[in-house]
Amino acid sequence: MNRFGYDVTEAQVEDVRERLKATMCLALGNTSQIMEMIGRELLVHGRRIHPTEAFSRVNDVDVNAIKLAAHRHLIDKDYALAAVGPTMEFPYYTVFRNLHYKAW
Repeated sequence: MNRFGYDVTEAQVEDVRERLKATMCLALGNTSQIMEMIGRELLVHGRRIHPTEAFSRVNDVDVNAIKLAAHRHLIDKDYALAAVGPTMEFPYYTVFRNLHYKAW
């Protein structure tokens, strides 16, 4: 996840944009997915979002916005970890925490 704060290209962002818009279009053809989308929009925005507005919001995301979000929410932040089952070989928390300092 740290890599998103440093090593993101415009081509990668464009690829993800197009995939997300395709997924959003496909979701409009399924009644249960439409209901889920309406509920999510009401919870997050307090209103319905027209597909053209959603597409324009997706198009507004650029490399700098992704890097800023990664720095704000992912880089040098503490993790919450949980494990189920035999955990004797599960790495210590410090192993995960030190990954933040790996040079990319």
